Amino acid sequence: MEVCTSSLPSAGAPAITAKRYWPFHKVAEVFPAFSDKALRWLRYSRTPGFNACTIKIGGRVLVDVDKFELWVESNADVNRDTTPRKPHKPRVVKKGSPPMGRPRRVVKKVAS
Repeated sequence: MEVCTSSLPSAGAPAITAKRYWPFHKVAEVFPAFSDKALRWLRYSRTPGFNACTIKIGGRVLVDVDKFELWVESNADVNRDTTPRKPHKPRVVKKGSPPMGRPRRVVKKVAS
């Protein structure tokens, strides 16, 4: 029995790397920080860099997992606020002060 080797890459040719394209629900299972709906919203809102991670084939949108991992790592510290926060001061209610919220409307009765 002969083995056909004509379709195999030669030793000098670059190796073929398989890309991983997954639907949103599978990406959401592997990366639990992102729900299926959150991933769809990222594509819909045209979040910078995220659309480069996706391809559309017919009506199906797939995510290139390798590019998605790079996108997550590059955006890890974008919204992180490093300034220290002041401790919250509780509101002290003094006697006679108005209650919080909208003040009540006082209706004056007219004496007849």
